[in-house]
Amino acid sequence: MNIGNGFSVSLQHADKDTCQIKVTWDHGHVTTNEGVKKANDVWEIKKEDCPDHRCIHFTLVPEGNSLNQFTISVKAPFKDFSIINIYGDNVINDSWVPYTDIDKYQYHIVGQNVKQYSFGDVVRELRWMNDKLYIFEKGKAIKPIPYEGNLLILFDSRENLRSKLERTSMNMLNAELKVSFSLSNSNSLEFSIKDSPYRPKQIGNGRLIITGNNHIPVKFTGVLKLLKLEEPELEPIEISFDEENGSYTLPEDIRPWGKTIVIGRTRGRICPALVDLTREMDGAFRANNRENAISSIKEKLTKSTLGDNLWKRILGWFDRSQKEDIPASSILELYCTAQDYKALICLVFQLFVKCTDDNEREILKEKLKIFSSDLAFQWYWLQPYLSGIFSQLNTFISDPMVPAVQDIYIKWSMTYKGEDMIKLLSALNDPEQYMSNIVQCFNDVLSLFTDWLKDLCVSSLTESYGIPSNDIIVDLAETIIKIPKKIYPIELKKDDYIDSNQEYLGEEVALFFNTYNEPNRSGNEQWLFKRVNAVVAHIKKGVDLFTVKDEIRRSIIFCSKSSNPHFIIALNNKLSH
Repeated sequence: MNIGNGFSVSLQHADKDTCQIKVTWDHGHVTTNEGVKKANDVWEIKKEDCPDHRCIHFTLVPEGNSLNQFTISVKAPFKDFSIINIYGDNVINDSWVPYTDIDKYQYHIVGQNVKQYSFGDVVRELRWMNDKLYIFEKGKAIKPIPYEGNLLILFDSRENLRSKLERTSMNMLNAELKVSFSLSNSNSLEFSIKDSPYRPKQIGNGRLIITGNNHIPVKFTGVLKLLKLEEPELEPIEISFDEENGSYTLPEDIRPWGKTIVIGRTRGRICPALVDLTREMDGAFRANNRENAISSIKEKLTKSTLGDNLWKRILGWFDRSQKEDIPASSILELYCTAQDYKALICLVFQLFVKCTDDNEREILKEKLKIFSSDLAFQWYWLQPYLSGIFSQLNTFISDPMVPAVQDIYIKWSMTYKGEDMIKLLSALNDPEQYMSNIVQCFNDVLSLFTDWLKDLCVSSLTESYGIPSNDIIVDLAETIIKIPKKIYPIELKKDDYIDSNQEYLGEEVALFFNTYNEPNRSGNEQWLFKRVNAVVAHIKKGVDLFTVKDEIRRSIIFCSKSSNPHFIIALNNKLSH
């Protein structure tokens, strides 16, 4: 809009509740319903009189032509600092912000310096310089930023936040990144960034509310999904938020289901929870139920065979967790599988033989890396068992005639053409010929599977935060996984520096890693070599990392990802001895 020359807006005074603005226009007069006019064209505006606290509306009336008056908006200069959530509400102290929504939250800084803010081990300041707002760290200006924008701007990147969450070595329930803003008016705002911070709570009469930190109800109106615990192949039922009673209502249709899993429509906000219309479940019941279920699943795994009900449920939950984007750690069948390397190999084998081409196998690799991240292990930990895959799978194949094994045989037969394929398929009706053919079938399939699994292990070993591994590091990783007998030591550059570390992770974790102490190392080097030595012990079958404490596994993963080149070189050199 062209309003001509001679328009001027200048700030005379501002605090958090009131401002005085001088507004002049040479071509007419200025008015507003949101303030009181004082002397010398100065308007006094109170925040409480503004329908929108972030802008003030002025009407400009041209001299001699009042019918052509028009309204403009001026940014409200009330001194203010706030962070707004996806519902337009202010973030309050001791609340949780979902990691997945960090770029949907908005910060607003007007006329007020943030003395400092911190996230994890990073401490920063926001300062005005030459009428621009800058982020300062360690006394140096890093970058200019707008005075309002999405919250991620203050934290650089998702990868940065992800690495700091994983640095805690805690699982989804316990990992949080504390954020603190200290303002120049002595006020502060403190909250935490978390994965899936909100938890459904059953409150009677078939109703659900969503809670946040300290079990306090929070505003959440997204769609929830209900999954039958015993039948993962059953499609979920969706339920919507009831604005009238401020909760969700569980449908009577799920009463026969018994134990039911509640999830969000999308990942990252709702922590999956168990509900049951037939009973109330307090904390003690949930803990006891979890303990008994884990014990039962682990016992069944030792006796399980391809195609039995347990494996159908495990495969069903893997597929469902991928389809609905459910954290695998929330499903006890998957949680128990991840603690048994033989069961893991069996799971991956069954998923591999379902794939029909290389593209599907590549997609499966990416799914499995998400799966391992959820369950706190890395695929390269299977390295000690890659040379004898059949012996690991043999315990799960009790009868070559079961449908699950025959399905593998049929897919293998169909890789042939013409009469060869017909001949192989017809052997299904000839037990003696089938038993003869199944040996060649498994030789072929396991050869392909082993090569593919080794590639998955290499990809797992070279995972890192940020910069991808260079060719030298990838070559070292491939040698460690694929041809360990050809490992040879390489020299570290003397000026290489390991800049990652972790805070104290508790006595049990410290005692475990102290077993793998490295002589003549200190600081960050000692931290890294303790974790490398633990992996070496695992590869030499001196310890089983799949069964150790969750925080120990996550600490090794963080070390591997945050210092990947150093980690792989150190691992290579240790294994060369």
